[in-house]
Amino acid sequence: MTIEVPMRFESESLLWVVNDIYSEQECANFVKFIESSSPKLATNNPLYRNQDRVIIDDPEMAQELFRRLKLHLPPKMGDLKLIRLNERLRMYRYKVGQSFTPHLLP
Repeated sequence: MTIEVPMRFESESLLWVVNDIYSEQECANFVKFIESSSPKLATNNPLYRNQDRVIIDDPEMAQELFRRLKLHLPPKMGDLKLIRLNERLRMYRYKVGQSFTPHLLP
């Protein structure tokens, strides 16, 4: 089976680092939330990842994160317009010995 990628943005960055999106207190609250949610091992591909993960569907949290991030992101990539974030949020926990190693997706 062949999977076609509709668009590639080879001339544009696909990764951004934005510091201080959340306060120290907000980060501490996320850590408490993750710890209390019984994170499960992310098993998508154990060849390059073995960290714990919590997945939550929260449109309001995604909308607030988007509000904070959108000033730091390009409004368009190619013909696509930035309109929102995926509401399925993933939070990861790394214990000693766990990792998410560099890899390339096909």
